[in-house]
Amino acid sequence: MCNNLNNSANIATIILSVGSNTKSSRWRVKNALKWLNGRFYIKSASIVYSTPEISGRFAEYSNAVAIAYTHMSQPEIIKALKSYECHNGRTKSSKASGRVTIDIDLIAYDYSILRPKELNRNYFTIGWNQIKHTYPHNYMKYRT
Repeated sequence: MCNNLNNSANIATIILSVGSNTKSSRWRVKNALKWLNGRFYIKSASIVYSTPEISGRFAEYSNAVAIAYTHMSQPEIIKALKSYECHNGRTKSSKASGRVTIDIDLIAYDYSILRPKELNRNYFTIGWNQIKHTYPHNYMKYRT
């Protein structure tokens, strides 16, 4: 667990985007946020909100965005996120069929934007606009 950040050396600031489009999507996003708070120190998180699926072919999503601190490296974080997704029913075939039980994306790590396309998508910007004032760096200059 990374909730204890007494040693400030090697602490990274991260931005996470969480989504699900199953019948229990709000519950799944809330549980994912609870899980994330057990692995990282969540500084702020948006409310859970709904957005249409991008292609318009599948069910709408429940989403949230969070800012957190961690001692974990970028590869360690991604491995943990993918493990959580897998343990909660996420498969390649389920995504292809338009059913996403849970999706957690690492948007930024230590002020480096890893997924710049996400910055302009409603499923990210709605939540980001709720919490961006708590982010200790102005990521907007990195927007594409």
